[in-house]
Amino acid sequence: MSTVMIAAGPRMRRALPALIALLLISATLGLFALSSSQERSETHDATIGDALLARESIRFQLDREAEALQRIGADVGAGAVAPDALPARLRAFLRRAGQVDGLALVDASLASQARVQRVASRPDVVVQIPASAAAETMEAARASSRPTFTNAFQSDDGPTIALFVPVGDPTRERRFLVGVYSLRRLLEEMIPWNLAQDYAFTLSDVAGTVQAKRVSGGAGRNVYTHQEPLELPGTTLLLGLNSIKGPPDWIANALRAGIAALVALLLWSLWALKRAVERERVREERLQTAARLTTMGELASSLAHELNQPLGAIASYLAGSMNLLERGDPPRAELTAALAKASAQTQRAGEVIRRVHEFVRKQEPRRVPVDVAALLEDCRALVELQARRIGVRVEMKVEAGLPAIAGDPIMLEQVILNITRNAIDAMADVEPERRRLEIAAARDEGGLRVTVRDCGTGIAQEDSQKVFAPFYTTKAEGMGMGLSICRGIVEAHGGRLWFERLDPGVAFHLWLPAA
Repeated sequence: MSTVMIAAGPRMRRALPALIALLLISATLGLFALSSSQERSETHDATIGDALLARESIRFQLDREAEALQRIGADVGAGAVAPDALPARLRAFLRRAGQVDGLALVDASLASQARVQRVASRPDVVVQIPASAAAETMEAARASSRPTFTNAFQSDDGPTIALFVPVGDPTRERRFLVGVYSLRRLLEEMIPWNLAQDYAFTLSDVAGTVQAKRVSGGAGRNVYTHQEPLELPGTTLLLGLNSIKGPPDWIANALRAGIAALVALLLWSLWALKRAVERERVREERLQTAARLTTMGELASSLAHELNQPLGAIASYLAGSMNLLERGDPPRAELTAALAKASAQTQRAGEVIRRVHEFVRKQEPRRVPVDVAALLEDCRALVELQARRIGVRVEMKVEAGLPAIAGDPIMLEQVILNITRNAIDAMADVEPERRRLEIAAARDEGGLRVTVRDCGTGIAQEDSQKVFAPFYTTKAEGMGMGLSICRGIVEAHGGRLWFERLDPGVAFHLWLPAA
């Protein structure tokens, strides 16, 4: 027996280097595979987040321009713009929108009553819209009383879409403002510059045919790709991203894995602890990646929701100022007042960006004493402006002598505007006599409660648990982030946000503690 053990000892010692080498190789290959897989996963997640950000950037800018054309159309329908002054106002819009080839005021037969275009020497871009697409889109825009896009078609400038905006009362008039958009320049003008350096972008139709490309940073490597639907009123395009990054750097990963394996071998006594720490680090990194993607969605959706009003006001004030300047010898007082209002809205937009950015970074909101009655009065003009679009009556009841609350007035204003906007949208399809929005504020349980009630279509019982869930929405063009963000803002102020199903409609309640 002793002879066998003596003989087995040297054999074991001779096999030990080979065993250690095998363990080292196995550990190196395992860490190498894990590192490569993790890098691929992180880059893929970043690509999805960038696709969402690019899509929301395009949608936000198109929504802003559609609202600007709606304001022009409303002025034309009301007779507030003289026929000879309309081209100047259209040219002012064209200077701001680099992706628009031309604008025209047309009747139902596409005959132009006023027309401007970026390159005057080119043929009329409006008459290049296919007749069937124009008729179908005009009917859809008239029926919905909202701006509507055509499907993509070929013009002298390549793939193009057209936006039809009803002018005046669509039941009495059949006139439209038409904006013709170059898809190629839409990518060039609306994709953020930093994203264009990292990806090749494409716009395709729903059949997958590429209509436009942007390759500022170089051709994509077809390793990290993603496609998001760009849903617009009347049409849907596919926004594609193709990263210029190639596969993971194999040599660098191999060196990192080899060093990690060597350190693990030399520090054998700490191997179990290091393994547990490494697992925890990987888990934390994946959680942080998910949090960054959620934050990116919140930021894009917040900016799209909250900057709409100040940026629209800025465009309106500046357009009015340009009209005064073009008439010659403008009244100094009116011009100064308009520019001052535009400056105030610019500061408000900047404050919104700063506050939303601080909130998304999970910083504590700025706390100051807030008079809720004054806050609601400040919101009232914007609420009534939204309500007038579909004939909603706004009723406000505020209890006298309400206590002040400690909070961020800008963020709380955005919460109220978001909830009232949802309430107004919910009444778009009900009878006109039922369209009533009630806003009330009263003392409640050591604080105060703000209630927003609509008489709309309500919330189905099966949807009650999903109302505040991220990315849940009943709107075709919605992101489903508005109420989720609102609840986060309210809870950051120590309050609560909930809703109550009524007959008819829904009431949202916002409770905040007194200061």
